[in-house]
Amino acid sequence: MYKTILFDLDGTILNTAEGITEGVRIALEGKGLPPLPYEIRELFIGPPLRNSFQKYCGVDADTAEALLADYRVFYGNEGLHLARPYEGIENLLKSLCASGKELFIATSKPTSYSKIMLDEWGLSGYFKEIVGAGMGKNMDAKDKIIAYCLSKAESKNAIMVGDTMYDVIGAHQNNIPAVGVLYGFGDHDELRASKPLYLAETVEELGGIL
Repeated sequence: MYKTILFDLDGTILNTAEGITEGVRIALEGKGLPPLPYEIRELFIGPPLRNSFQKYCGVDADTAEALLADYRVFYGNEGLHLARPYEGIENLLKSLCASGKELFIATSKPTSYSKIMLDEWGLSGYFKEIVGAGMGKNMDAKDKIIAYCLSKAESKNAIMVGDTMYDVIGAHQNNIPAVGVLYGFGDHDELRASKPLYLAETVEELGGIL
């Protein structure tokens, strides 16, 4: 089976919905823009945020950057502390490490935030490296993040685990398979259409696959 396992963070390891959706609400309110319903704000979880501000708010690139800056002020101070691990995820990580698997985090969330969040729950030590986006635009695409993780991995016999089509597409662009998890935030139809090798309804089912 797979020696190297790459995990998305939001919607895969941690339930980050509360902090992200509230951050989007506060950023829009601060710029006097119309509010978005919760179900739309939930779609911001996973993809690069600057892209989502443009897609769902109809703003230009400069406004999206301004919204992202306001979002980060809230998220860096308060929002990231609202995340919670999914039930059973620590036991899964512990089991994988005990069986000799090499684990990475491959997320579009900034690396600095990701480390703080995982540290708070004592999960950082399970991962060889926590790889996220920089605060600029140079590395926020999932395929680039996955490629970097693979360059640091001891084994190229790898698989990506995530809850959105971006995780699966990024894996395919790096010629590795993917597991789509259905307990996260990604659109289930989009996730299935992106053709992951496996689908997991629960953390327990994910463990069986891995």
